[in-house]
Amino acid sequence: MGLSTLFACFLAVCSTLAAPTAPAKYCDTTTTICYSQFTTTNNIAFRIAIPDTATSAPFDVLVQIVAPKSVGWAGIAWGGQMTYNPLTVAWPNGAAATVSSRRATYVFLLLPSSAPLADPRWFRR
Repeated sequence: MGLSTLFACFLAVCSTLAAPTAPAKYCDTTTTICYSQFTTTNNIAFRIAIPDTATSAPFDVLVQIVAPKSVGWAGIAWGGQMTYNPLTVAWPNGAAATVSSRRATYVFLLLPSSAPLADPRWFRR
């Protein structure tokens, strides 16, 4: 996959989540790595950095998703849409974040919940 194809796929993914604002350059002061950044209207920033030495595939890329805790979770669908494509999702977990690879077989809106998954009250009528 060429650089332009990879970047076009990344832009397509970002545009399907929410209308992005103008692209921007973001440089991390700690690592000095600079990213192309797109920020949605929900203040979710999607960042990608491709090394200058990447002239042909395969090559590594860095991806960052920066989202407010209030969104509950954020992610990227690598195939452009959520269903039947690899997903990378992340959500807050205390002072850290949990990152996971998933695959969705249908669209279902996940809402944040403070109840534990094994709460037996969920199964009562």
